[in-house]
Formats: sequence, structure tokens, C-alpha cells
Amino acid sequence: MMTTKYTLVQHSKGGPRFKRAVEEAAVTLASDQQRVERAGGVLFESYIEASDAAMEENYPPGVEGITPQAEGTFSKQRLDGRYIYIPPAPAKPMVIQGWEVKLITPVAGRRLILAQREDKFAVATIPAEGTPTEWNLATYRSDIGAAATAFGARHRSLAALQAAVHG
Repeated sequence: MMTTKYTLVQHSKGGPRFKRAVEEAAVTLASDQQRVERAGGVLFESYIEASDAAMEENYPPGVEGITPQAEGTFSKQRLDGRYIYIPPAPAKPMVIQGWEVKLITPVAGRRLILAQREDKFAVATIPAEGTPTEWNLATYRSDIGAAATAFGARHRSLAALQAAVHG
């Protein structure tokens, strides 16, 4: 017996304002599930997961108002007459000298980062543009809490420095 899964398809209603909108669709047949995957679509185990994903896709960060703006594309393949939605490829993580950047925030004209390599975490301040060839790391072995605390402390310190210079 095939388990029903769910995917995202182009919204069936709403006219031109909803041409970049997606909605949930049940996918019961194994052949339809395979077609969704071959087209680049995503299958969800539950309706709730698909519904949450539809909301995130329809209203990505920066979208204001009620007009949906899904950033992915639509396949030429259809499911129940609606085009299968293909989410945008996830952005590749920023890697600096073998460290994967997990958190980045601009502060005091620079970028403050929290990065990870294996079980080590690093906090560093890097230039606002480009990537550094050398940087000073504060490393905390297997302790994300200490790294997050250091990140917050460095952010407060740099923000205070910036306020003193501009204040």
C-alpha cells in the first residue's frame, strides 16, 4: 500500500496576482511521487509540513503585502493539472579557510561570524568585503554555548565601539 505524501504545485486560484504562488497537493500514486522527484519537486510526509513549506515559499524574507512571491520555478510536469513547484537551490554555505560560516552579522563596518569545522566553533571579525586570507580565531571545542556567548560579547563590544565613534 502506498502512503500519501504531499508536494507543492502552482496555486490553482487567485489570477495573475497568484502566478508566483504555491499550494499543497496530495500525491498518492507511486508513479506520481516518482514524477515529482524527477521534476525536482519535494515530497513531504504530512499535509502540515507541506502547508508550512508553502507559506515559507510564498512569503520569503523581504516580501511585503499579501501577493505571494515564491522564488522557485515551475516544472513542465503537472500533477492534477497544476505545475509541480521546484524550490530554489539552497545557497551554498560560506566556507572560509575550511570553516563553515553558521551565523554572520554586520557590525561596526565589519562582519562578525560564528563558524564551525568538525567539533570546533570559532568566532571572528572579518572585513566587510571579500574574505580574509588570515584571521584570528577564538576556538571552543564542541561547545556551541561558549562560542555563542563569545559571539554575543564580541557583538556588544563592537557595537559599543561603533556607538562611541559615532556618538
